[in-house]
Amino acid sequence: MSDDLPTDTWDRELNELFLRIGGRFTRVEPRRRMRDYVRGLLGPVGRKNSWQLAEHAGRRAPHGLQHLLAGSRWDADEVRDDLQAYAAEQLGSWLITGRVAGLRADRARLGELRLESVEFDGCELGGLVWSDSRLSRPVLRDCRLMGATLSGLVLDNVLFENCRFDYATFAGVRTAGPVAFAGCGFTEAVFGTCDLGKAAFEACALRHTEFGPGRYQGLDLRGNDLTELRGVAGLAKVVIDRGQLAELAVALMGELEVTFRDELPASGK
Repeated sequence: MSDDLPTDTWDRELNELFLRIGGRFTRVEPRRRMRDYVRGLLGPVGRKNSWQLAEHAGRRAPHGLQHLLAGSRWDADEVRDDLQAYAAEQLGSWLITGRVAGLRADRARLGELRLESVEFDGCELGGLVWSDSRLSRPVLRDCRLMGATLSGLVLDNVLFENCRFDYATFAGVRTAGPVAFAGCGFTEAVFGTCDLGKAAFEACALRHTEFGPGRYQGLDLRGNDLTELRGVAGLAKVVIDRGQLAELAVALMGELEVTFRDELPASGK
């Protein structure tokens, strides 16, 4: 737990959360085990295994906690939805400073959110739908947003480092300040109606990455392999180095489906 909040505040908030999700567990004993399990995960337990969590909860053996995870009947998707609703209520539309590490959420939805100086580290956010939000000075490091849909985002002084955006869709994303994608993967990702004039991609995997209609003047693509880009014709006034001219030509020829032949047909035949 964080040292920033008094213990009684943490207890009150946890009890409120337990009341919210308790209905997802039809019997009393699974509800108690759920509370013990969560308190153990948040408490000063050295190793978060069933034995140590059971000991922290004052239980003689871990069988009850193990049964909660492997044998009890409860719907993980419903609990997830309750947690997301609770988090949204607590955060409102602002999240200022802090660090989020190891977050795992599948097909989560975020909207009308403002982030300032927040760091996300090692988060798994596959299928994320994130819309109509502003990100100022955040850092996303080692995060996986495979298949995400990012629409209507405004990015200002943002660093994406070693993140995976494979099969993601960027729609109406605008760079209001410097944005850096360093060592990120964009396999078969699609950009459409975006303004990326203040963005820079460095050492990124751009395999079959498609740049649809949008504004790309000033987009810095130096330090990337461009041979498999899609939508090359729309990348007017981007920044590349001279060594990438051949790569861009290969990508363009691929889009135009140009056929190369080494020999001309003999005349008169």
